[in-house]
Amino acid sequence: DEVGELGIAFNSMASSRKQAEDKIAMDYHIQRVISSILRIFLEPTSLEKQLEEVLGLIFSVPYLSLESKGCIFLIEEDPGLLVMKAQHGLSEPLLATCMKVPFGRCLCGKAASEGEVVFADSIDDRHEIRFQRMSPHGHLCIPVRSGDRLLGVINLYVEEGHRRSHEEEVLLTAVADALAGAIKQ
Repeated sequence: DEVGELGIAFNSMASSRKQAEDKIAMDYHIQRVISSILRIFLEPTSLEKQLEEVLGLIFSVPYLSLESKGCIFLIEEDPGLLVMKAQHGLSEPLLATCMKVPFGRCLCGKAASEGEVVFADSIDDRHEIRFQRMSPHGHLCIPVRSGDRLLGVINLYVEEGHRRSHEEEVLLTAVADALAGAIKQ
């Protein structure tokens, strides 16, 4: 019937419009974050302070479903070891055990060794580093790459049960790319 077809057409148009609005919002946040990262790295301050500001910037994006916890690892002298250079909201036991993470160990080390985003919606078997009273959570670990060279990993916490989101990964990969460019400079 015609009324039913009109309703379907209207719903389809509304859905397309919502998708276009979401894409515009995501593009805006990507551009805002990237320009802010570039500004941060123009400031005459330590790399650690700059990386802490980048973490704060990531947590400020309303589009992302993140807990306000995470860190940024970089590779220093030892090419098989991630060294935590900035963190936000991490507990003392975690800081003690995760200051240096070998490639392949736990989720961050796997992101480094595989060179790909590692996602976990909960504490699973890949989450090798644990401590007592660890609250339930998941992770998004994004490699920071410059061409074929791995520079580090961004480790962000998500709520337990969080669904993997392509849009979040696109935005965070763009952040990692901007961060790689800024670090190289």
